[in-house]
Amino acid sequence: MRFGRQNDAVEETFCRTSAFKLRLEPRFVICFLLGLGMFFIASSIGSGWVLFLSVCVLSSCMLSFILPLILLRSLRMHLSAPEQVTSGDRFSMTLRFEQSWSLALLRFVILQVVDGSAPGREKLSEAFLLERLSAGSAAKFEVLGLKRGFRKIPALTLETSFPFGMVWVKVQFDAEKMIAVFPRTEPVEGRFLYRLRSGEFVPGGSQNSGSGYQSCSARGVRKYVRGDSRRHMHWSLSARHGQLMVRELEKEGMPVFDLAFDLSSSWQNAEQFELAVTAAASILKLGHNLGVHPDLYLLESRQKGLGAFCTDIEEQLMRLCRLDFNEAKKNLLSETFDFSCIEGRSRALLLISSARENLPTDLAEARAALFCLLISDGESAIASGENQLLLSGSEGFADL
Repeated sequence: MRFGRQNDAVEETFCRTSAFKLRLEPRFVICFLLGLGMFFIASSIGSGWVLFLSVCVLSSCMLSFILPLILLRSLRMHLSAPEQVTSGDRFSMTLRFEQSWSLALLRFVILQVVDGSAPGREKLSEAFLLERLSAGSAAKFEVLGLKRGFRKIPALTLETSFPFGMVWVKVQFDAEKMIAVFPRTEPVEGRFLYRLRSGEFVPGGSQNSGSGYQSCSARGVRKYVRGDSRRHMHWSLSARHGQLMVRELEKEGMPVFDLAFDLSSSWQNAEQFELAVTAAASILKLGHNLGVHPDLYLLESRQKGLGAFCTDIEEQLMRLCRLDFNEAKKNLLSETFDFSCIEGRSRALLLISSARENLPTDLAEARAALFCLLISDGESAIASGENQLLLSGSEGFADL
């Protein structure tokens, strides 16, 4: 099972030209002025040879940017890229050229990957020199990591001054395909699970309440994942659904929890929000590795309860991938947390919220196990209760 790592599955997509740019060399200006001067001299003295030379020079200047532009825009190529990558991680892309008349004429092409959606077109790879192009030839290159979210495949720029070397013509190619950039995950040891097991924040402080603990009974059924024991197969349901299903058993003494991401919290900046998303992905990865299989809730309104949830790790990473700081800031609510939405739960709830929230330290009225992970916005803050833990940066993951 992959947890947001690069997906080996690749799919080719056709690249289309979207923009071009010209860059003049100083020798172009010199040749153009020289040809223009020779033309006026030939007109005044009536010399046919000087007129012929001036026309040749001016024609070379015109062809120096027309010919490379036509050659580059006539290229036909396909791009292969993974469908899923992790934020910040490098990944590989492959460019394959199709047969076209311009391949036989093009030489010395500089290839580079840029972020076509950014205003400044940020460079995402080193420049590659393709000395010669041919049908079926492929160029493989490494691309810098992208930001979390659903992103378009980075644009490609091909630049050449062949054959005259006086004008550089750069053409941008865009691919109509999206990449799912999963959030990064940090190593989490699960120290907060000891606080779940100790019952320090469980109402009444007793482990006998059953909140956040597994028994030996079956929790439910789920799709078969490679590595599951055949003893846990649910053969009747597998035959009914046409796919392998397994019983999901609870483990004795293992604290179980679900994760709630508070979108309605007072998130102060994008860095704080990204830290919260990273924490959510890391904790979900830990839970699935331990066999707890936590559910993910996206808390858009504190008064409407926990709302919809998802259990599959791939779906959870997709949900986290779609979260946007600007959208969360628009939906900012000044509601207090309604503890009635988690009453009577058999599993503990880990709530990820902003450190600006004034969450109560006494949760006796909640009648449920609630643990709060507060994300700092860069200002000094402390966790004010035994049920709270403060995360102020990437170095704080060692304490989780």
